[in-house]
Amino acid sequence: MYDMRTLTTRQLQHETKRIREQVEQGESFEWRIRGRTVGYITPHPLLRKPLPWPDLKLRLERSGAALDEGAELTSDRIYADRGKA
Repeated sequence: MYDMRTLTTRQLQHETKRIREQVEQGESFEWRIRGRTVGYITPHPLLRKPLPWPDLKLRLERSGAALDEGAELTSDRIYADRGKA
């Protein structure tokens, strides 16, 4: 899915503020003790920014696929619902 950085208890103790700031920016960490994963530190789901949707029309055009005239893509509906149309 995405690359997750690892950290140790010592790093967590000594760099709490920096790690907290990175988590607030959307980064996740795998917490390890003696090489064994004991947990994950991740942003709260409501604070995460949604991943951008791919531009499906552009991808279809580049692939040579044709759209029916007036056809609406699901991505267009999603963009409209999100107020990004």
